[in-house]
Amino acid sequence: MTPLKSWCVTLSSFQSLVLFIHFSLVLP
Repeated sequence: MTPLKSWCVTLSSFQSLVLFIHFSLVLP
């Protein structure tokens, strides 16, 4: 796996985590 590919996967998972946290804060 190339470093760039690995970085994209990390960024993608981080973005989904941020979205999850955002929605759990917005929707009590």
